[in-house]
Amino acid sequence: MVAFTRLYSLRKPFILCVTTGFLWTKLNNDSDIDQEKLKLTVNQADLICQGFKEKQGIPGVSIGVTMHGSLVWKKGYGLADIEQRVPCTPDTVMRIASISKAFTTTLAAQFVEKGKLNWDDTIDKHHPDLPKFVYEKLPVSITIRQLASHTSGVRHYWKKGEPETDDEFNLPEYYITRSYSTVAESLSIFLNDELLHQPGTSWLYTTHGYTLLSAILERISNDKRTFVQLIEDLVIKQLDLHHTKLEYPDEIVSNRSRYYCRRSLKEGLRHVTYVDLSYKWAGGGMLSNINDLLIFANTLLQCRQTKSIDSQLTKQLLKAETIREMWSPIVATKKKNTFYGLGWMITKEQSSSINEFTIPSHIYHTGGAVGATSILLIIPCSKNCSNPRCGICIAILTNLQSARDIYQTALDIALLFRQISPCSSHSNL
Repeated sequence: MVAFTRLYSLRKPFILCVTTGFLWTKLNNDSDIDQEKLKLTVNQADLICQGFKEKQGIPGVSIGVTMHGSLVWKKGYGLADIEQRVPCTPDTVMRIASISKAFTTTLAAQFVEKGKLNWDDTIDKHHPDLPKFVYEKLPVSITIRQLASHTSGVRHYWKKGEPETDDEFNLPEYYITRSYSTVAESLSIFLNDELLHQPGTSWLYTTHGYTLLSAILERISNDKRTFVQLIEDLVIKQLDLHHTKLEYPDEIVSNRSRYYCRRSLKEGLRHVTYVDLSYKWAGGGMLSNINDLLIFANTLLQCRQTKSIDSQLTKQLLKAETIREMWSPIVATKKKNTFYGLGWMITKEQSSSINEFTIPSHIYHTGGAVGATSILLIIPCSKNCSNPRCGICIAILTNLQSARDIYQTALDIALLFRQISPCSSHSNL
């Protein structure tokens, strides 16, 4: 295996991303990094990923890691299709589930920068036709920020009065097979249901809240583009993401994986049931591969670490202060030391429980879909260095439902690479 390659070499040796203005390059073999250390790190990461696959019984795993905007390792493990014996590779396309939320908030942030939207606008300002939301029989207002941070009170896959559960795969709404032709049509699933809490008072994860957010984005589009058109035109095409799209079950998609599940580790694999994700495109209905996800992550990272400039004049995707706001903690989640911002989880710097090292602050989103588990994780530069590309990004996609430990696997591998990062090699990690 070649441990060091040009970034996205299957597409072009070098890529000038028009939305960032940055040139993707490969690391300098002589000065940027010790190649022996890199080889050793790749071998260690390979063992971790193999162990993750075997322990969880995952058919196929795809993984990629970048340092300073350059791809240093990517690999596929196992099979994308068991019956046809199709190998899983870095090009394999899979469901990314809730990582879709990060794409949706990126789209919303573009409207914020253009002055068409404010995070603290109420939804009825932009969509007055919607029925008034109610909590405890009283009408209440919901803001865009509350929708994006899961503090709106809009329900997830259960209604008020029904038992709450962290195992959403047991809920009927997870397995909708109906095709919804428009976002407005999919709102009918939850729009008239009572909120689960007063807006702004609590954190309750809700994919339906992102469907509502996508309806607002359609309304503020001057040319009345659909959410499908907006996400394609303003994010996917802007970043030249060739393998990222909203999922249509009947569409032919090159390199698309099959999806699998099992009731227990003692039970054999089986195909998942058919689902149609058009009811939750904005919050969990996208497809991608690790190459595209790493381009997306590195674009945001570089924009975040670039000096404040007008993103519209430079054709940068978003301004640094915009991403800073998206990556700022708004509310604590149920996970220790983990907060939610605008479309992203944020974990603050903390001491390691197993050694003397410090775990740096990082931004990530996991995804759990029918037949797939995923994560996209970013460790920004902690040294305030002058290199806007400085940082570690990692993407992992699997074709198994409820694959456990994917977050810890991604973090462990990211920290391995951070130890040999030129910027971090003299830090306390």
